[in-house]
Amino acid sequence: MTKCEKDLETYKRLAKEVMHPIPPLDSELWFLDDSTAQAGQVDHHYTLQDIWAAQLVHKSNVPKHHDVGSRLEGFITHCLCFTSVVMLDIRRL
Repeated sequence: MTKCEKDLETYKRLAKEVMHPIPPLDSELWFLDDSTAQAGQVDHHYTLQDIWAAQLVHKSNVPKHHDVGSRLEGFITHCLCFTSVVMLDIRRL
């Protein structure tokens, strides 16, 4: 039995204990390889830049930040923690 299968059996047992329905195995809710996948990659240049710029937006106390061309998974998500964001980009999500 693989680790994923063991995790699934544990989840099924715990779900029965709290009477919570388990989604079908073909559901998009399952991430069976998540425990062995990488947590992500850090692009140090953009990561530090995104944090620095988000701190400036935070200090400005703007109720809504209008953004053109910033990365959704970096700067935009940082700003969404403390203000609304209107995002404009020509690239697809």
